[in-house]
Amino acid sequence: MKKLNATIFTLTIHLILGVTAMAQGIILPGKAHINVEKLKKNIDLNMDLSQLNVCELRVVRNAFAARQGYCFKDATLRGVFSSTTWYNDTMMGRFFREDGGQKLPYHYSKAEMDFINRAKQREEELLKKNFIAPYGYQVNLDNLINPFQLDKRPDNLMDKLGRYGFAVSPANYDQLFHIYENNDYRTFPSFITTDLFLQLYHLYFDCVLRDIEQQRLYPALQKLCLLGFEYFDKAQWKQANTNLKAGSKEEFEITDDAEWCKTYFAIALELLKGTAPEYVNFKSYRLNEKYLQLAKEEYFHANSNSDYPSLFLGPDYYNTNFAYSLFRPRGHYMRTKNLEYYFRTMMWLQTIPMAADYVEQMRRAILLAQALETPAIKNAYQTIAEPITYLMGKPDHVTIEQVGIEWNKLGQKLSNKKAVRKVSNIIKVLADKQIRIRPLFQKTSIYKINLMPQRYQPDAEVMLKMVDNKTFPCKREQPNGLDIMASMGWEAAENILLNELQEAQKWKGFTTALQSAKQVMQTVPWEATMTNQWLHILPTLSKTQGMPYFMQSPQWQKKCLNSALASWAELKHDAILYAKQPAGAECGGYGPDDPITKGYVEPNTYFWENAIALLDKTANFFKQYNMYTEKVQNVTERIRENMEFCLKISEKELKGIEPTDEEYDNIKVMGSTVEYISMDLLRQNEEIQDWNDIVGADKKVSIVADIFTSNGDNIENKHVVYAGVGPAYEIYVVVEIGGKLYLTRGAILSYRQLNMPSDLPRLTDEEWQKELESNPNKFVPEWMQEISLPSLNMVKENEEIFYSSGC
Repeated sequence: MKKLNATIFTLTIHLILGVTAMAQGIILPGKAHINVEKLKKNIDLNMDLSQLNVCELRVVRNAFAARQGYCFKDATLRGVFSSTTWYNDTMMGRFFREDGGQKLPYHYSKAEMDFINRAKQREEELLKKNFIAPYGYQVNLDNLINPFQLDKRPDNLMDKLGRYGFAVSPANYDQLFHIYENNDYRTFPSFITTDLFLQLYHLYFDCVLRDIEQQRLYPALQKLCLLGFEYFDKAQWKQANTNLKAGSKEEFEITDDAEWCKTYFAIALELLKGTAPEYVNFKSYRLNEKYLQLAKEEYFHANSNSDYPSLFLGPDYYNTNFAYSLFRPRGHYMRTKNLEYYFRTMMWLQTIPMAADYVEQMRRAILLAQALETPAIKNAYQTIAEPITYLMGKPDHVTIEQVGIEWNKLGQKLSNKKAVRKVSNIIKVLADKQIRIRPLFQKTSIYKINLMPQRYQPDAEVMLKMVDNKTFPCKREQPNGLDIMASMGWEAAENILLNELQEAQKWKGFTTALQSAKQVMQTVPWEATMTNQWLHILPTLSKTQGMPYFMQSPQWQKKCLNSALASWAELKHDAILYAKQPAGAECGGYGPDDPITKGYVEPNTYFWENAIALLDKTANFFKQYNMYTEKVQNVTERIRENMEFCLKISEKELKGIEPTDEEYDNIKVMGSTVEYISMDLLRQNEEIQDWNDIVGADKKVSIVADIFTSNGDNIENKHVVYAGVGPAYEIYVVVEIGGKLYLTRGAILSYRQLNMPSDLPRLTDEEWQKELESNPNKFVPEWMQEISLPSLNMVKENEEIFYSSGC
């Protein structure tokens, strides 16, 4: 009964397809205008084959087998004949009879066999001319096996395919894997891009990071803030400062500094609770009247999403705004309330400064350093700081821990102002050596100390160097994402900056600045952090020596730059809390085996090798800090298995070896494979059964991150620079498989860079996705125009031809 129901289902699908085809009819692209529906009748065996292209020859010579119900293994042939009113019934009839034990030989007349052989010979002659093309073209599009898979073939698409071998088509898919699943359902040959796995690595990194933050770092942060508050609330600080004379000026000053530290932790505790500002009164924290009022003001500022002056932060900020706008949760920190609270609290601990210029602020830093020597507080601190250092980088400002080390060397008392000034001078020297991300226009102390500073990342230093801070008005107000790639030696990025964007003409200091940026990148310890290693694999996309024709052009370098920059935007998105920002599937039923859909993997072996190494190093980090859960292990192994598969297929392609049928099937279902891995990464319970169950910003590939604050004194319209990713785009690529040219389709990320006025709240993923709803193509770099079609959804597949049972 089950077999019968499956058969009825399959036949119903074929009937639906037959009715559709009867209404339309498929005309093959080419001069002969062959209607596939009419191939059931007599075929002119004396036709002039010299006028037929490869696609026409291939279909016509196989029509004799199709008439007899031959079940084509090749998906393009089975698909094109399935568009007729006659093929599916004939094929299924033969299948059921043969399945029942009947032997049904195929019959061809001598004239038909002569025609078939003549057509095959002509086809083989033409296939030798795959890359003999008109002037200015690289590939002979008349030799495409499957042009009929597109409903329409816009002239600008065909022109780019001929010239470059590929074209980017703007689309509006939520995820890259949706494009591959669409290919699977329509048996459209897939082109597996490096983008698919760059995106998957981002999701892997981001999801495991948020698990770490919620399960390990959030509790440690709670403990750190509570113990820190109790240290000062219970006057434990006095145990390290027993020499204070009661009623003395020194006692009064240091007691006030301790009250500041107590308030510092009280604010952190409230931020971690997420209490609405209007309901916070801080009375339970036993603050004196002065600091009670300051605590309320600071808590309001930290929740305001806007910049304000501050009395709590000291003289530097009485008339200068502090960047409270950075406290607005964004990135994945909008996914849960606890992550929101974690974000604001960590931003507080990372950015609230103490300056070595001021004695009272230096004393506060020493008091915090003394608190950090308490074993329980130190343990909570290290639980947070150590993994963040390896993930994101070393602190850029001086840490409280460093202050404690230098203070203990002196062996002096906190009441000794000379000793405090001496350690202050030591910290200044330390800061001069350590701090590399400084505002281009400094209005506050350059000798900042933080409890747990934000982290140095080399791309941030590059961005600072690529902005004009000397000319009035400013000649280059902001960095370009291409600066990062050019500074790492990517020639195509530098070429676009110099020759297309004319940056050196706009700003005379550009070339010198770029050389300085290159020097920064040449000294980076790439193995030191996970984010460094992520950034370091991106230029491997540019290494295309010895690879297929379409990967040899400057235009393909633009595709690779788009991929790299989109991945870089995802990196900045994932590191947005910790990195210091510079300022200045379904399955079918019973029936014949599914046909084999050919497919192709972007054969950049350099990238695949480095991507596997990056994944392994990331997994080793998770193991080192006891974060390698069963879920993480399972997902890691599956990602690695698929990366290794892509490397293996790439090596085969470069050697001219065809993949096996099983390998082609793995390529065909790669979209579903990545979807299942993505769902497992996001799944917190068993409620997620398919991608429609995903809610919030995670549902879409589009993300955004603020990367630079362009607010120099020589800039009139101050703004924030963002790097982002738009919806998933399609890429069409003409590839040679087994000596035949196939039109394949893949998915790529779409990089964006944009500006927003600095007085607006920092942009979140949710707001960015909402903005893209009205115009999915906003802020696409102009240098991408050469390889892109001009508008959304210009290319559509032929709805009449294909149905796949899927799987």
